[in-house]
Amino acid sequence: MMKRLKEFFRGKCKNQAGILGLFFGLAVLAVLLPGIFSAQRLGTLDNGSYEPTMLCAGLTYLESDLAEPDTLYFDHVIEEYGYGSFSYWKLLGPNGQSSMIYPIALIRLLTEPFGLHFSTVYLALVYALLYAAGTYVLVRGCAYLAGWLAAIPGVVLVLAASSRNLAAYFNSLYPTAAVIVGGLLMIAMALRLLTYGKQTGLRGMLGFLAAAAFCLNASELCLIFAPFAVAVVAAALLRELKDHRLKPGAAACAVVLLLAAISSSSQQLQSSYRYQSNISAYQSAFLGFLEASDDPVSDLADFGLDESYAADVGKSSAATPSATIPRTRRRQSCCLKS
Repeated sequence: MMKRLKEFFRGKCKNQAGILGLFFGLAVLAVLLPGIFSAQRLGTLDNGSYEPTMLCAGLTYLESDLAEPDTLYFDHVIEEYGYGSFSYWKLLGPNGQSSMIYPIALIRLLTEPFGLHFSTVYLALVYALLYAAGTYVLVRGCAYLAGWLAAIPGVVLVLAASSRNLAAYFNSLYPTAAVIVGGLLMIAMALRLLTYGKQTGLRGMLGFLAAAAFCLNASELCLIFAPFAVAVVAAALLRELKDHRLKPGAAACAVVLLLAAISSSSQQLQSSYRYQSNISAYQSAFLGFLEASDDPVSDLADFGLDESYAADVGKSSAATPSATIPRTRRRQSCCLKS
């Protein structure tokens, strides 16, 4: 009798966990969707960092934007882009590319056949759905462990969704939104794998590995999450071994997939620093110590640069070039002499 009562209340708890997760998932959508489809929605200005994502995902500027190249950066929010060449083979596995290519490729499949342009509004909608899914899984996992106390992380996620900054990054090509969504999904799927989804065995690990691969490749700095991913996979495999359910072939596949995701993230980190090192040096100099210097002309001379570069102090590397110093020359100036 007691065993039946225990099973009854355990089942009831699981049902409540699902309902609680669904409630907060829908609450997140109720907060995000009005801002995404509002005529006064928020966006971000390109500071020159969109280019790597555009090259990776096969996006191009529209002719109307290319007609005024000086307005591409730090001028106005650009939401629509054209489609250039893109190989769908990139989607087969991590290869040092940003994980943003996956939602962008999905949008491409749904819009390009109908002659529609890519829009960051569509990307924001995909992010919102993924954020809601992550909220559902995370709150459900917390409810499985702590009952109604799972409402606390649910409320936190709803409040985070109401942030104007989050809405702006969702509607952009910056990797910030991908990092937030990827991190949420990875934590949520880890909680699922180790709690209410543990009965599925190694099959339940596929969701975590997909979320981990997305998070680790969302940005070059997401490599810092690799130890967490390794710890979760190790814990799941040890549990399978303890329960005598470990299948060597499936375990090997899980390890290989995780290592591939980590390797891709490492490649992205290395290539990103090679790509942005000169730009970062320029920004540090002309938006950093030179801007705060009492005598920038003298400091330029110390670095072996012509005093004419003083006209660019306080300007971004992607800002509108001055009449006397071409933009390409400014970017070359970031190779400062030590």
